[in-house]
Amino acid sequence: MDITDELAGGSPPTLARAKGVGVVQFSIARYSGGNTPTISIDNLQSLAEEFCKNNDLMCDITKYSESKIISVEAISLMDNEFVLVRHFTNGNDIVMTTHICQDSKSIEMIEDLNGVKQIMKTMNF
Repeated sequence: MDITDELAGGSPPTLARAKGVGVVQFSIARYSGGNTPTISIDNLQSLAEEFCKNNDLMCDITKYSESKIISVEAISLMDNEFVLVRHFTNGNDIVMTTHICQDSKSIEMIEDLNGVKQIMKTMNF
């Protein structure tokens, strides 16, 4: 369910399951004019590494390039907190999706993660 309106003003679009233990947020950077960018998988990897560094996370990073949408995913599990960040691009625009859960050992976390992974598998823009 969309809980964005329950958060502080200016928060990115945020979803949570009613009985879940985590949230998923979407931050979007759309190309709007000027020189057309060419965003590569290496650019996305740099963004993921920077996110992990800025948040003091030790992350495992995986690259995906199965379709016209390419992405890089970083996962961190530290002190029972699970963080997943995945940057997507269609070559011009970037979407950063984050999933944060502070109870990584709960069954609800697994159900949340399954939903997040389904959203990510169907990402198209």
